[in-house]
Amino acid sequence: MAMWKPLMPGLQEMDVGKNEILENQSLTIKHRSRLFILIEILAILVTYGENGMLRTHIMQRINTNSRKIDDYLEGLEEQNLVQIIERNKKWAVFITEKGFGVYKALKRADKLLIKPTKISL
Repeated sequence: MAMWKPLMPGLQEMDVGKNEILENQSLTIKHRSRLFILIEILAILVTYGENGMLRTHIMQRINTNSRKIDDYLEGLEEQNLVQIIERNKKWAVFITEKGFGVYKALKRADKLLIKPTKISL
């Protein structure tokens, strides 16, 4: 399993292992919602983006085009969930501390929604 090493001060190292959010989704999805794609981008950055990921690599992993990936990344950057830095004439994308917190919250919510819980009255 991959170890995620924090780039931001104050975050603890954690074992991210396989990406449960992406694995729990059906492969038969024909049209993904914008929210699903944004979650997918955050999950990819947590799983593979220890030193940042190139915009092109993210685009290929989520299977979208350059126009759409620019729109998604711009929205994530406006919300301070990712940071985009120019490196060697290419754009590297890093997840921020806030973005990692959102990812962890979504991962917890995903686990709660997938596993039915017994409610007693």
